[in-house]
Amino acid sequence: MTHCTNCRQKGHFRSTCENKIFIKAPIQKKKGCPLKKNSTEETIKRRKRQQKQKDRNDAAANSSAPIGLNMN
Repeated sequence: MTHCTNCRQKGHFRSTCENKIFIKAPIQKKKGCPLKKNSTEETIKRRKRQQKQKDRNDAAANSSAPIGLNMN
């Protein structure tokens, strides 16, 4: 049996529909590649290196003044 594409009920078509418009909530898709559950030793080391580098960059950006400026 056919159904209305407007309200999703059986027995009538969109052109003769008297019901409110049926709005389906959008599905949010996950972005990016899924993480591997069983990380290799190499992957774990790489992540630690990346985290250390990020921490160093953040610390340098927060604690240092602009280089090359003299206040004389």
